[in-house]
Amino acid sequence: MLDVLVPDGPLHPVDALWGLSAGLVVALVAGRRAQRWLVLVAVALGAVIVARRGGEVLDGYLDRPDSAAVLGTTAAVVVLSALRPLRVSTTACVALAGCAGVWAVVPDTEIPLIAGAVLAGAATRLPRDAVIRPAGWLLSAPLIAAVAGSVGRPSRLIPALALAVAAGGVTLLAAALLRAVASRRRQRAGTPTTVAPGATSVVTTAPAPTTAP
Repeated sequence: MLDVLVPDGPLHPVDALWGLSAGLVVALVAGRRAQRWLVLVAVALGAVIVARRGGEVLDGYLDRPDSAAVLGTTAAVVVLSALRPLRVSTTACVALAGCAGVWAVVPDTEIPLIAGAVLAGAATRLPRDAVIRPAGWLLSAPLIAAVAGSVGRPSRLIPALALAVAAGGVTLLAAALLRAVASRRRQRAGTPTTVAPGATSVVTTAPAPTTAP
């Protein structure tokens, strides 16, 4: 239905609408439960990519001369990212920025657009303070998008990954600055206010009790 109502174009609005809608459903259903949020994001990403661009990710890994090396690199990213607990909100924002960087470079922009749209929709309700180990798999989304998006022009893979890393690094720096500012504000709000003593003070003393001899 969307293909009929919305004309396709270089920005692929139908793919973007599918991804954003799926991400908003994730945000609504998962709430701020980190584990559920991650699982539903994975399901939404897989479902939308298969429904809209089924086979393009597979072609990205098989229809290229360096497919074994690229597949091994992707597996290494997923494994290494899973070895350390990461903050879900920061990791999601880094992955979203990385997908945006990939989208700006690769010739086939459908996969990074879908991945970014799903993450953008799901990020409207992030589990902000959750730090769990499986969050690292989100960092593989820009890599997979770069592989699938550069299948027709493999020379774009390295520039896409470089821009994804740069965009993710800027996002990490911005997140660290925001956390530092928020921490400083919390410290200031929790500092007790010093009250200067007045110039005069009134002391009242009660008369000592007297006892009859």
